[in-house]
Amino acid sequence: MATGMVAYGLYALVVNQESRSKFLTELKDDPLGLTLALVMTFFGLMFFWSVMIPALGEVPIRFSRRQTWHVWSVSGIAFVVFLALVFLASARKK
Repeated sequence: MATGMVAYGLYALVVNQESRSKFLTELKDDPLGLTLALVMTFFGLMFFWSVMIPALGEVPIRFSRRQTWHVWSVSGIAFVVFLALVFLASARKK
């Protein structure tokens, strides 16, 4: 469902001038917040699809000579970190 929402949002950005202007206005008003939301969405979808399609999730990512992780673990950790950042930022605003 989230992948469909992202696909529809991208389609609306390409086709609809009003959606494009709203996106650019939001980007101009809060660039950091929008960037964090897009990155968190990317990591969430990457984690979901790497768990659902094991061949994608098992792609190795080398950090050093001895340390190799997989796509699903890197995206899952990054997603949880971004969720924690959003939670802390929202709690700080209150």
